[in-house]
Amino acid sequence: MSRKKATFSQLIDYIQKGASSESYTCYHNTTERHAEGLKREFEENAQHLRARKNGVSLYHEIISLKRQTHLSLEEQKEKLAQIVKSYLSARAPHQLAFGMIHDDHTEHLHFHLVISSNQIESTGRVRLSKEQFSEIQTHLERHVLTHYPELNQKAVFFGNLTAEQKEAKQSKARLSNQGAELKRRTGKTPKRDEVKATLEAIFSTSTTPQAFTESMNEAGFTFYQRGKHAGIQDRDGKKYRFATLGLAEPWATFDATMRASMSQHHTPKKST
Repeated sequence: MSRKKATFSQLIDYIQKGASSESYTCYHNTTERHAEGLKREFEENAQHLRARKNGVSLYHEIISLKRQTHLSLEEQKEKLAQIVKSYLSARAPHQLAFGMIHDDHTEHLHFHLVISSNQIESTGRVRLSKEQFSEIQTHLERHVLTHYPELNQKAVFFGNLTAEQKEAKQSKARLSNQGAELKRRTGKTPKRDEVKATLEAIFSTSTTPQAFTESMNEAGFTFYQRGKHAGIQDRDGKKYRFATLGLAEPWATFDATMRASMSQHHTPKKST
Protein backbone atom coordinates (compact mmCIF):
# COMPACT_ATOMS: atom_id res chain seq x y z
CA MET A 1 0.00 0.00 0.00
CA SER A 2 1.75 3.12 -1.22
CA ARG A 3 1.29 6.58 0.25
CA LYS A 4 1.88 9.84 -1.57
CA LYS A 5 2.15 11.93 1.60
CA ALA A 6 5.05 11.47 4.01
CA THR A 7 2.83 10.32 6.88
CA PHE A 8 5.64 8.50 8.68
CA SER A 9 4.58 9.80 12.09
CA GLN A 10 0.99 8.59 11.75
CA LEU A 11 1.98 5.16 10.46
CA ILE A 12 4.71 4.59 13.05
CA ASP A 13 2.22 5.52 15.80
CA TYR A 14 -0.31 3.07 14.32
CA ILE A 15 2.23 0.26 14.16
CA GLN A 16 3.41 0.81 17.73
CA LYS A 17 -0.05 1.20 19.26
CA GLY A 18 -1.32 -1.98 17.61
CA ALA A 19 1.60 -4.12 18.76
CA SER A 20 1.10 -6.32 21.82
CA SER A 21 4.77 -6.01 22.82
CA GLU A 22 8.11 -4.65 21.61
CA SER A 23 9.51 -8.14 21.13
CA TYR A 24 10.55 -8.95 17.56
CA THR A 25 10.52 -5.28 16.54
CA CYS A 26 12.26 -4.83 13.18
CA TYR A 27 14.75 -1.98 12.62
CA HIS A 28 16.06 -2.15 9.05
CA ASN A 29 18.86 0.28 8.14
CA THR A 30 17.73 2.66 10.89
CA THR A 31 19.99 4.09 13.58
CA GLU A 32 17.17 5.28 15.84
CA ARG A 33 15.29 2.96 18.20
CA HIS A 34 12.62 5.21 19.70
CA ALA A 35 9.44 6.58 18.12
CA GLU A 36 10.34 10.25 17.81
CA GLY A 37 13.83 9.47 16.56
CA LEU A 38 12.48 7.00 14.00
CA LYS A 39 9.96 9.51 12.71
CA ARG A 40 12.68 12.12 12.34
CA GLU A 41 15.01 9.67 10.59
CA PHE A 42 12.37 8.64 8.04
CA GLU A 43 11.30 12.25 7.44
CA GLU A 44 14.86 13.50 6.96
CA ASN A 45 15.56 10.69 4.52
CA ALA A 46 12.39 11.55 2.55
CA GLN A 47 13.56 15.16 2.21
CA HIS A 48 16.29 13.96 -0.17
CA LEU A 49 13.63 12.91 -2.70
CA ARG A 50 13.22 14.95 -5.84
CA ALA A 51 9.87 16.73 -5.93
CA ARG A 52 7.47 14.85 -8.18
CA LYS A 53 3.72 15.09 -8.67
CA ASN A 54 2.02 12.03 -7.15
CA GLY A 55 5.40 10.67 -6.14
CA VAL A 56 5.31 7.88 -3.55
CA SER A 57 6.81 8.77 -0.15
CA LEU A 58 6.44 5.46 1.67
CA TYR A 59 4.94 1.99 1.66
CA HIS A 60 2.80 0.28 4.30
CA GLU A 61 3.21 -3.45 3.81
CA ILE A 62 1.98 -6.47 5.74
CA ILE A 63 3.44 -9.97 6.04
CA SER A 64 0.82 -12.40 7.30
CA LEU A 65 0.96 -15.97 8.62
CA LYS A 66 -1.96 -18.21 9.45
CA ARG A 67 -1.78 -19.29 13.09
CA GLN A 68 -1.02 -22.90 14.01
CA THR A 69 -2.28 -24.69 17.11
CA HIS A 70 0.67 -27.08 17.42
CA LEU A 71 3.18 -24.23 17.87
CA SER A 72 3.31 -21.71 20.67
CA LEU A 73 2.43 -18.13 19.83
CA GLU A 74 5.97 -17.01 20.66
CA GLU A 75 7.48 -19.60 18.31
CA GLN A 76 5.29 -18.37 15.48
CA LYS A 77 6.12 -14.73 16.19
CA GLU A 78 9.84 -15.50 16.19
CA LYS A 79 9.60 -17.32 12.86
CA LEU A 80 7.52 -14.50 11.37
CA ALA A 81 10.17 -11.98 12.43
CA GLN A 82 12.84 -14.10 10.70
CA ILE A 83 10.73 -14.25 7.54
CA VAL A 84 10.30 -10.47 7.57
CA LYS A 85 14.09 -10.03 7.65
CA SER A 86 14.39 -12.28 4.59
CA TYR A 87 11.68 -10.27 2.85
CA LEU A 88 13.32 -6.91 3.49
CA SER A 89 16.71 -8.20 2.33
CA ALA A 90 15.15 -8.93 -1.06
CA ARG A 91 12.52 -6.19 -1.30
CA ALA A 92 14.30 -3.18 0.25
CA PRO A 93 17.97 -3.96 0.95
CA HIS A 94 19.05 -0.29 1.06
CA GLN A 95 15.82 1.40 2.17
CA LEU A 96 14.68 2.31 5.67
CA ALA A 97 12.09 0.04 7.26
CA PHE A 98 10.48 -0.37 10.65
CA GLY A 99 7.86 -2.85 11.80
CA MET A 100 6.16 -4.73 14.62
CA ILE A 101 3.85 -7.72 15.03
CA HIS A 102 0.14 -7.16 15.58
CA ASP A 103 -1.51 -9.92 17.56
CA ASP A 104 -5.21 -9.02 17.54
CA HIS A 105 -6.83 -12.43 18.05
CA THR A 106 -7.53 -13.11 14.35
CA GLU A 107 -6.61 -16.30 12.49
CA HIS A 108 -3.47 -14.59 11.22
CA LEU A 109 -0.42 -12.93 12.73
CA HIS A 110 0.44 -9.68 10.95
CA PHE A 111 3.78 -7.93 10.72
CA HIS A 112 3.17 -4.29 9.76
CA LEU A 113 6.01 -2.47 8.00
CA VAL A 114 6.71 1.11 6.99
CA ILE A 115 9.25 1.24 4.15
CA SER A 116 10.84 4.38 2.69
CA SER A 117 10.37 4.85 -1.04
CA ASN A 118 14.02 5.84 -1.48
CA GLN A 119 17.31 4.32 -0.45
CA ILE A 120 19.28 6.03 2.30
CA GLU A 121 19.82 9.69 1.32
CA SER A 122 18.88 8.94 -2.31
CA THR A 123 17.07 11.47 -4.49
CA GLY A 124 15.30 8.80 -6.55
CA ARG A 125 12.50 6.41 -5.69
CA VAL A 126 12.93 2.64 -5.80
CA ARG A 127 10.33 1.29 -8.19
CA LEU A 128 9.61 -2.41 -8.55
CA SER A 129 7.64 -3.61 -11.56
CA LYS A 130 4.73 -5.98 -10.98
CA GLU A 131 6.89 -8.79 -12.35
CA GLN A 132 9.77 -7.97 -9.99
CA PHE A 133 7.49 -7.70 -6.96
CA SER A 134 5.74 -10.97 -7.86
CA GLU A 135 9.13 -12.67 -8.15
CA ILE A 136 10.10 -11.46 -4.67
CA GLN A 137 6.78 -12.66 -3.22
CA THR A 138 7.04 -16.03 -4.94
CA HIS A 139 10.62 -16.52 -3.77
CA LEU A 140 9.71 -15.58 -0.19
CA GLU A 141 6.78 -17.99 -0.17
CA ARG A 142 9.02 -20.76 -1.52
CA HIS A 143 11.55 -19.94 1.21
CA VAL A 144 8.82 -20.29 3.88
CA LEU A 145 7.45 -23.53 2.43
CA THR A 146 10.96 -25.03 2.25
CA HIS A 147 12.57 -23.80 5.47
CA TYR A 148 9.51 -23.47 7.73
CA PRO A 149 7.37 -26.53 6.93
CA GLU A 150 6.18 -26.59 10.57
CA LEU A 151 4.20 -23.40 9.86
CA ASN A 152 1.91 -25.37 7.50
CA GLN A 153 1.40 -22.43 5.14
CA LYS A 154 -0.34 -23.01 1.82
CA ALA A 155 1.15 -21.96 -1.50
CA VAL A 156 -0.61 -19.02 -3.14
CA PHE A 157 1.70 -17.91 -5.95
CA PHE A 158 1.52 -19.86 -9.19
CA GLY A 159 5.19 -20.79 -9.30
CA ASN A 160 4.89 -22.65 -5.98
CA LEU A 161 1.71 -24.61 -6.72
CA THR A 162 1.62 -28.34 -7.37
CA ALA A 163 0.79 -29.58 -10.87
CA GLU A 164 -2.78 -30.31 -9.77
CA GLN A 165 -3.17 -26.86 -8.21
CA LYS A 166 -1.81 -25.19 -11.34
CA GLU A 167 -4.29 -27.08 -13.50
CA ALA A 168 -7.15 -26.07 -11.20
CA LYS A 169 -6.05 -22.43 -11.32
CA GLN A 170 -5.71 -22.51 -15.10
CA SER A 171 -9.17 -24.05 -15.35
CA LYS A 172 -10.52 -21.25 -13.18
CA ALA A 173 -8.78 -18.72 -15.44
CA ARG A 174 -10.43 -20.31 -18.47
CA LEU A 175 -13.81 -19.89 -16.81
CA SER A 176 -12.95 -16.27 -16.07
CA ASN A 177 -12.03 -15.78 -19.73
CA GLN A 178 -15.39 -17.23 -20.68
CA GLY A 179 -16.97 -14.63 -18.43
CA ALA A 180 -14.97 -11.90 -20.17
CA GLU A 181 -16.14 -13.20 -23.54
CA LEU A 182 -19.74 -13.13 -22.27
CA LYS A 183 -19.24 -9.50 -21.28
CA ARG A 184 -17.80 -8.69 -24.71
CA ARG A 185 -20.77 -10.27 -26.50
CA THR A 186 -23.60 -9.19 -24.22
CA GLY A 187 -22.19 -6.23 -22.31
CA LYS A 188 -22.96 -8.04 -19.06
CA THR A 189 -20.45 -8.99 -16.37
CA PRO A 190 -20.89 -12.35 -14.58
CA LYS A 191 -22.50 -11.78 -11.17
CA ARG A 192 -19.63 -13.42 -9.29
CA ASP A 193 -17.09 -11.02 -10.85
CA GLU A 194 -19.32 -8.06 -10.01
CA VAL A 195 -19.55 -9.14 -6.38
CA LYS A 196 -15.80 -9.64 -6.14
CA ALA A 197 -15.04 -6.25 -7.70
CA THR A 198 -17.50 -4.53 -5.36
CA LEU A 199 -15.99 -6.17 -2.28
CA GLU A 200 -12.45 -5.29 -3.38
CA ALA A 201 -13.55 -1.66 -3.67
CA ILE A 202 -15.17 -1.77 -0.22
CA PHE A 203 -12.02 -3.26 1.36
CA SER A 204 -9.79 -0.63 -0.24
CA THR A 205 -11.94 2.41 0.60
CA SER A 206 -13.39 1.62 4.03
CA THR A 207 -11.24 3.18 6.72
CA THR A 208 -13.54 2.54 9.71
CA PRO A 209 -15.98 -0.22 10.73
CA GLN A 210 -18.83 2.25 10.29
CA ALA A 211 -17.73 3.07 6.73
CA PHE A 212 -17.50 -0.65 5.99
CA THR A 213 -21.04 -1.24 7.26
CA GLU A 214 -22.42 1.69 5.27
CA SER A 215 -20.72 0.52 2.07
CA MET A 216 -22.01 -3.02 2.57
CA ASN A 217 -25.55 -1.74 3.06
CA GLU A 218 -25.34 0.42 -0.06
CA ALA A 219 -24.16 -2.60 -2.08
CA GLY A 220 -27.00 -4.72 -0.70
CA PHE A 221 -24.65 -7.11 1.06
CA THR A 222 -25.09 -8.72 4.47
CA PHE A 223 -21.95 -9.98 6.17
CA TYR A 224 -21.98 -13.47 7.71
CA GLN A 225 -19.49 -15.72 9.48
CA ARG A 226 -19.87 -19.45 10.08
CA GLY A 227 -16.93 -20.75 12.07
CA LYS A 228 -13.84 -20.10 9.98
CA HIS A 229 -15.85 -19.18 6.89
CA ALA A 230 -16.79 -15.55 6.24
CA GLY A 231 -18.65 -14.03 3.32
CA ILE A 232 -21.66 -12.03 2.20
CA GLN A 233 -25.25 -12.62 1.23
CA ASP A 234 -26.74 -10.45 -1.53
CA ARG A 235 -30.27 -9.09 -1.90
CA ASP A 236 -31.37 -12.27 -3.71
CA GLY A 237 -30.23 -14.42 -0.78
CA LYS A 238 -27.25 -15.89 -2.64
CA LYS A 239 -24.17 -16.39 -0.47
CA TYR A 240 -20.56 -15.86 -1.49
CA ARG A 241 -17.64 -16.93 0.67
CA PHE A 242 -14.59 -14.64 0.61
CA ALA A 243 -12.38 -17.70 0.11
CA THR A 244 -14.42 -18.85 -2.90
CA LEU A 245 -14.13 -15.39 -4.42
CA GLY A 246 -10.36 -15.44 -3.96
CA LEU A 247 -10.57 -12.78 -1.24
CA ALA A 248 -9.50 -14.79 1.81
CA GLU A 249 -6.20 -12.93 2.31
CA PRO A 250 -7.56 -9.43 1.49
CA TRP A 251 -10.38 -10.05 3.94
CA ALA A 252 -8.02 -11.29 6.68
CA THR A 253 -5.85 -8.20 6.28
CA PHE A 254 -8.84 -5.85 6.17
CA ASP A 255 -10.45 -7.54 9.19
CA ALA A 256 -7.22 -7.21 11.18
CA THR A 257 -7.01 -3.52 10.30
CA MET A 258 -10.61 -2.91 11.37
CA ARG A 259 -10.12 -4.77 14.66
CA ALA A 260 -7.00 -2.74 15.37
CA SER A 261 -8.95 0.46 14.65
CA MET A 262 -11.73 -0.59 17.02
CA SER A 263 -9.31 -1.53 19.80
CA GLN A 264 -7.57 1.85 19.55
CA HIS A 265 -10.85 3.72 19.87
CA HIS A 266 -12.26 1.58 22.66
CA THR A 267 -9.29 1.21 24.97
CA PRO A 268 -10.76 1.54 28.48
CA LYS A 269 -9.40 4.37 30.55
CA LYS A 270 -7.51 3.49 33.69
CA SER A 271 -9.30 4.41 36.88
CA THR A 272 -7.55 6.75 39.27
